[in-house]
Amino acid sequence: MSDTTYVYTTATVKVSNAQPGQKIVVNLVKEGTQASWSSGDPSTLNSNGITLSASGTSVPVTSFSVTSLSLTVYTSSDSSGGTLAFDISSYLSAASGVSMIGINSSSDPGVLVQFAFAGQSYTTLGTNTIFLQWA
Repeated sequence: MSDTTYVYTTATVKVSNAQPGQKIVVNLVKEGTQASWSSGDPSTLNSNGITLSASGTSVPVTSFSVTSLSLTVYTSSDSSGGTLAFDISSYLSAASGVSMIGINSSSDPGVLVQFAFAGQSYTTLGTNTIFLQWA
């Protein structure tokens, strides 16, 4: 059994300008201290898990998957209408003492992907890895 203590924090991925049939991917980078996508602190009954939501509308999704290092959404190409916008609320977990995380997006061209820890400003993600202070 491991003696590692884990810490959890909430975060939001904001997606906009997505077109039907596009792929959205947000990657945590395995450099330095390792962070992982998480459904919440298992010792807390109040964890909300991972949610995908849009204001006042449904999101046409054909696939939604989460691994420890990536969060992936495929939008339906059968969707009628214009651009899609939605939020993904999640948790991140890391070993106690984490100070930074590496994160990037390998989404299809034209999709705007932003990330923020709870209570912080959004940062736009691209293919280049950026390092953010753990919240």
